[in-house]
Order: sequence, then structure tokens, then C-alpha cells
Amino acid sequence: MRKRPHVIKAYVSAASRGLALAAAKALAGEGAELAISSRNAARLMHARASILADNPTAKVMTVVADLATEEGQEHVLKTLELSGFLPNVFVCSAGHAERKRLEEVNRSEYRAGLGMILDQAVFTTQALLPAMASLGWGRLIYVSSIHAKYPNALPPEFFLSSVARCGLLALTKAIQRQYASAGIAAFSVALGYVDTPMLRNAAVGRSADSDEPDIVDRAQWSNRYEEWSKLIPAGRIADASEFGDLVRFLVSDAADYLNGQAFSFSGGLDGSII
Repeated sequence: MRKRPHVIKAYVSAASRGLALAAAKALAGEGAELAISSRNAARLMHARASILADNPTAKVMTVVADLATEEGQEHVLKTLELSGFLPNVFVCSAGHAERKRLEEVNRSEYRAGLGMILDQAVFTTQALLPAMASLGWGRLIYVSSIHAKYPNALPPEFFLSSVARCGLLALTKAIQRQYASAGIAAFSVALGYVDTPMLRNAAVGRSADSDEPDIVDRAQWSNRYEEWSKLIPAGRIADASEFGDLVRFLVSDAADYLNGQAFSFSGGLDGSII
């Protein structure tokens, strides 16, 4: 059994709010040093302040970058390298691709969606693996979705996200097979309905990137949440902090024998057998 290192250094991408911010907070609570990125500088600084409010002694580095672009992805890696920050944990989150049906997606939207979700995961992982292998320990956690396995769970306009996030499941298995002997474990988390700004935006028909649902009264989207909750066997939409709890577990020694799993974080909504 390989014990995790004394100091956890975690890079959490797209961590200015929502699920990734919850993961960053959970890791900070475990004493991890953090690097977080986002394309939105104002949100990123607010996220850092929020982490420090809960954990005043936490070390939190911020990197402003558009992860939908190759330049943005390389900027993050270069900043980490110049700062001497070698992550042994990578929580790979991303914004959401354009909400379009299969028949509506154009090539530009397709490439941007894959760049943000799949390219970021593949090439950031590629850059971080050597240091993890040298250390003899690493954890890679990819934020996927149940509609990567069970596309009918969400509306057809999530087609592009479904295609891109499905690739994260295969990436998880590829890393498991090649790097388990080096002490590196990879996981994907197939998300269902989780209370985040993105989901609130979807509930009221706004752009996924809108700030408005963070400041409006819950009454504007609670009716839609009630409808969705009826679809979920658990009868409710998850809180983002529960995702943070899962990340905390996967980085702990208690998860040492696990590797390559695609965890369904959906309250029982995932209808697939495997």
C-alpha cells in the first residue's frame, strides 16, 4: 500500500465556482496546497477568498486562463512550472460546451467543446504524469457526466458535452492500465443533477456562464428543480459540497486500492448496468 505524500499539491481547473470550487474547498480542508484556474479573473479571486474564508492558512495560487484554447492550457502548465508547483492531484473540471443538438452543432463549436473538456484533460494529464510517477503517487479525477454513459438522462441539446465527457471515461481506463504500478490512480465522476450556477442557469433558460442565478431568489428556479427531483430515485438534487466529499475520499489513503472507476454521482439516476 502506497501512502499519500505528506504534502498534497492539487491543481483544480475551472474552479471559480460550482463543483470544482467545492472540490478545492474540500482539499484545502485536508491541508492541500492549491492551484486553481479560470478564465474569469473576478470570479477566480472571489473563489480564492471563499477558500481562505473557510481555511485561513490555506495556500492558494490562481491562474487566469481560457481552458478552451491550447494557449490557455499551456499558460496554466507554464505558470505551475515557473512557480515550482508540481501537482500530485489533478481535479479536471471544465465549463460547458455549447448546448446544441447533434443536427445544430457546427465544426467550430465542436472543436471548442472538445478543447475545453477533452483536450484539456488529455494534455494537462500528459504534462503532470512524469512528476507523479517520479513521486510514486498521484490522483487524477475527471469530472464527467451520467449522460456520457446514459445520454437520455438529460435533454438532447447536451449532445456535445455528452460526446466530449464520454472520452474522459476511456482516458480514466487508459491511465489505470498504464500507471497503476507507479502509484497513480485515475477516476471519473459521472455527475447527475448537482446544485451549481450552471444548473440554475439551465433551470431558468439562461446561458451556462451567466452570473444572474447566483444573486436571484431561489423561487425563480426552484419549480424546475422540483420537476427534476422527481426523476431522481434519491428524490433530490445533490449539493456541490457532497461532490467535494467524494473528492476528499478519493485522495485519501482509504481509496488506495481503487483505480479506474467511473463513479455515478447521480442519486440513482444512472440507468446503466456498468
